[in-house]
Amino acid sequence: MYIFYIIDFKAIMACCFLPWFGFIGGVIISLVGIRDKKKTIAICIETGIQNTAVAIFFLRLTFPQPESDIALANPILVSMTIPIPFLVLIITRSILIKFTFFQKYLPKKDEKKIYENGANIKNPEKMILKKLLEEKQQKQSAQIENIPLKVSDSSIN
Repeated sequence: MYIFYIIDFKAIMACCFLPWFGFIGGVIISLVGIRDKKKTIAICIETGIQNTAVAIFFLRLTFPQPESDIALANPILVSMTIPIPFLVLIITRSILIKFTFFQKYLPKKDEKKIYENGANIKNPEKMILKKLLEEKQQKQSAQIENIPLKVSDSSIN
């Protein structure tokens, strides 16, 4: 386990920022090349990941045993830090979606509510209750008018 002795702070910081620089570089190159959104995302991910498995495979085959372990320290560290940018992006996006989802339910200060009759109303709940009461009264009056009168048989003769 002597591999942990060769990892210092500079190596950790370089391995942490390498995927970020790959993602940013991929986006810049794809935007310069005027690619669509799907291709830009694909290029960004591909340059950010940079195929660390291939580097690990070739370093393992190229060097003998103690030197291959020393050479594998940074590619292994990079492969362990690759998920961090994705997790940061997923968490940031979920927070933004949550806040933008609730934005439509929050009242806006400058927005005036104008209804069908053109009146600005400060309490829309009162207006809704008034409409419901008026509809209920109209239904009751319509039911009273539609009640058939009972005519007795003796009055017809």
